[in-house]
Formats: sequence, C-alpha cells, structure tokens
Amino acid sequence: MLDQLTSAQLSEWEAFNRLEPVGEFRRDYRIATLTSIIYNFASSFGGKSGKRVVSKPQDFMLWLDQPEKGSEKEQSVDEMKEAVFAIAASAKKTGPPKNLRKKNV
Repeated sequence: MLDQLTSAQLSEWEAFNRLEPVGEFRRDYRIATLTSIIYNFASSFGGKSGKRVVSKPQDFMLWLDQPEKGSEKEQSVDEMKEAVFAIAASAKKTGPPKNLRKKNV
C-alpha cells in the first residue's frame, strides 16, 4: 500500500497523524481516558472532601514516563562486581534455599 502513495500523500498522512494519532497510541489514549473517568467517578464516593485526587489519562499511560532510549545510566564493571559480591556474601550467611539444599541419602 505504501508503494502506491506519492510523496505528497505520505507527507499529508504524517501531518494528519501528528494532529490526530492513529493506531496503538490512540487506542491507549482511549483506554486511559476511560480508566481515568472510572477512577475519578469511584474516588468521588470514598475519601474525604477536599482531599480527592483527580486523575488525567496520562496517569494511566505508564510508558509516557519511561526515559528515552539511550538515556539510561550504564552500570560500570566495578558496580557489577560489587553487586555480585553482595549477592554471594548474602548467600554465604543464609545458605542456599531449602529446596535447593542437597539431601542426605
């Protein structure tokens, strides 16, 4: 289908998608909006007046809060070694889990 579109048509669809998203984002937003409405409705019955927290659809779109790809902090080799040694030290103190201990036969 894309091979049948001209460059101008493709540009129009991209511009339209920026204004009115189609696909998964739009579905996610619809569900988040519905969830937000239900949450706000249910929370109006419970809780103290004046302390009610009103939610927005974005509160239910958890992937919006995730950091951008490549912005994660990389773990150094020394930090990795430290984590492994901490796990090993903890295992020495407590021993292996009971279900993994060798049984005397």
